[in-house]
Amino acid sequence: MNRIFILFAILLTACSHDSAGIRISHNEQAAPSIAAKPVRVEPVFFNGKTYNMSLTPDGQGGYAIGLLGMSAKQSKEASELTKTAFHHFNCKDSQVVKLSSAPAFDGAQWNSNGRCI
Repeated sequence: MNRIFILFAILLTACSHDSAGIRISHNEQAAPSIAAKPVRVEPVFFNGKTYNMSLTPDGQGGYAIGLLGMSAKQSKEASELTKTAFHHFNCKDSQVVKLSSAPAFDGAQWNSNGRCI
C-alpha cells in the first residue's frame, strides 16, 4: 500500500498542467553545467619502480601531465619518462610528443603540458 502511495505522489509531482495538455517534463533548457575534465591516472613501471602519471585534457588538444613518485633530483628521468609514457598512452605510432615546457617539480610531482603532433 505504501509503495502505491509513493508512486502516485511521485507521478503527481512530476506532472504539470499546460494549455497543450499534461506533460511529464518541460522543454526548458537547463543551465549549462561546467563539465569536470576527466583525469586519467596510469601506472608507469620505470627502473624497477612504479610511478603514477595523471593525464588531464586541457580542452585545446593538449594534456596537463603529472608524474608522481620521482624526487626533485630526477629531472632527466622525469623528462624522458614523461615523453615516453605520454606517447604510449595518447599518441599514434606516427605522431611525436611536443612538450610546451620542460617538466617542473612542485614539491610533490613533476608537471608539464604536452600534445601529440
